Amino acid sequence: MTYAIFTYATDSACLDLCIRQVRRVDPHAFIAVFDDENHPLPSRPDCEHYRRTAWPRGGNLVGIPCIIGMLSAYIEAMDAAGTDSIVKLDADTLLLTLDGLAAPAGAIGYESHETPLYAVGPCYCLHRKTVRLIADHIYSRPWQHEDYTIFHLAMALLPKEKWRLYPAPSGLIAGIGAGNEKEAASLLSAGLHFIHCGEPEQHLGKRRRRLRADIAQAMLTFDRLLSA
Repeated sequence: MTYAIFTYATDSACLDLCIRQVRRVDPHAFIAVFDDENHPLPSRPDCEHYRRTAWPRGGNLVGIPCIIGMLSAYIEAMDAAGTDSIVKLDADTLLLTLDGLAAPAGAIGYESHETPLYAVGPCYCLHRKTVRLIADHIYSRPWQHEDYTIFHLAMALLPKEKWRLYPAPSGLIAGIGAGNEKEAASLLSAGLHFIHCGEPEQHLGKRRRRLRADIAQAMLTFDRLLSA
């Protein structure tokens, strides 16, 4: 399959583990990394296609200019790979199986455990025709966040039988404590399709971003178990 990962300078350690796991479950993966020109990775990652992008990202993939840039990147990656579908994967996410992504569909996503009919951003799959269809309708509303925009447009524009939204918790949007092997082993046996390690943690009733070093350490804990 073909994968697109959008990165920043701070993603380096997470990205290495993300890519290693993709290659573990998909040995024939074609991985395209689209880096941020303003805050690039320190070195080229282990991928088949790499490019630094100049389009504005709005902080964390927010805003129409960013979403247009992402859609063009999807086409670029599929063209480079010679394929007609693309899996968007976050650098702080570990893909555990291809089972959910192999189904023929115009769009495949994973439902948020907090908001019904809301597809989360760390992992989803789009057909080339769906990417072009979304691009044709991107100006229909003042869209903002990438995950909300792309999959809501896919669901609105495609016939119901052409998109699939797996119910929560097929993919887990949650962080784990760094180095907590017992918790990690429990999650790996839960039948999940992916695990997103970068979800903000709850602190005194508020959401707080996790440090990238802590996220990488959590991913490393999974990696040790997966490679055993």
